[in-house]
This record gives sequence, C-alpha cells and structure tokens, in this order.
Amino acid sequence: MLKNFLKFSLGAVAIIAFGVALYFTASYYKEWKDKNDTAQQQKPDEIIITELPNGEKLVENKTEGVSVKIPSGWDTQKPLSYQEPIMAFSQHCKFESGILDEKLTIEELKKRLEKPADPIATIKLQKIESMNINNKPAVKRILDIAETGYIEEIYLILSKIYWFTISPLEINQEENCSKYLNTIVNSFSYEK
Repeated sequence: MLKNFLKFSLGAVAIIAFGVALYFTASYYKEWKDKNDTAQQQKPDEIIITELPNGEKLVENKTEGVSVKIPSGWDTQKPLSYQEPIMAFSQHCKFESGILDEKLTIEELKKRLEKPADPIATIKLQKIESMNINNKPAVKRILDIAETGYIEEIYLILSKIYWFTISPLEINQEENCSKYLNTIVNSFSYEK
C-alpha cells in the first residue's frame, strides 16, 4: 500500500513540476516575443513601388508617410509578409529596409547596437557613430563578422526608427555598397 502511495505521489509531483515548467516556458516565450515584436516590418499592401522616368524606383509606404529612391538597374522586392523587410538587389549589393516601432534616444540606440545579436559571433570590426540625415538624428553601424561578412546599417530616429542595411554580394564591394547606402538613405523622405 505504501509503495502504491509513493508511486502515486511521485507521479503527481512529476505532473505538477511539468505543468510549472510549461507555464514558465510559455510566459518566458511570450515576454521574449513581445520584446522582439517591436522589430516590425511593413505590411505588403502598404508598399507602393513606382518606376521613375530616369529608371530609379520610388518605394513608398503611404501609411507611414515615408519613401526612398532605389538606384536605376536594381531589382526591388516588396515584402511578401509582415515579417519581411523591403529588399533591393544590384549585381554587387543587397539593400534592406524596415521599421522598429520604438522610441529610443541616440544614446539608448547606440548602447543597444553595441551588444552583438549573436554573442558567439567573431566580430572583426564594429564601428558605431552618430550622424544626421536630412537634419534628422541617426546612428550608423559598420560590422564585419567572420561568420556572416560585412554589413552597414543606418538607423534614422523619427517617431519610429527606420532602419536601412546594405551588404556586399561579392568580395571587395564594401566601399561601393557603402556609397549606394548613403545615396539611398539621403533620398529618404518623411511626410508626417
């Protein structure tokens, strides 16, 4: 009888422990998801891409009141889902753009960018600096990671944070891609 009671008690404790672990795992996941859902992109139906007479493409988000011009000869892709950024490709570079629905100061953003997204990545170069784009505050980060390569990012701080990245698709194209990123970001228009 005592043996059956002990088996039943151990089984009950195991079930309760499993339930508690499941509860905390689910609440941790919800907290993590809520924290990371601020990295919003743009809804595909909000994006309008218009080819201009000079061959450039005007990419607009009418809901947000923002637009950028993509250079002539680049392929531009609207997001297929809410989680995807706007993308554009040249022969040598890949450009992406999206929105962080957060309010951060320049200093808060710089602190966040100092922490690598992947703590085990081998960072060969990380440079973070404040800048202005069309008289608006921005942060530029240049990263060269052994595992994934070179990437340049610009975060423009307005009512939300608009981010732009570029990475080379070929070796020794970092400088070329950097020039394209600056050209695209300097065409950024904000109407709100």
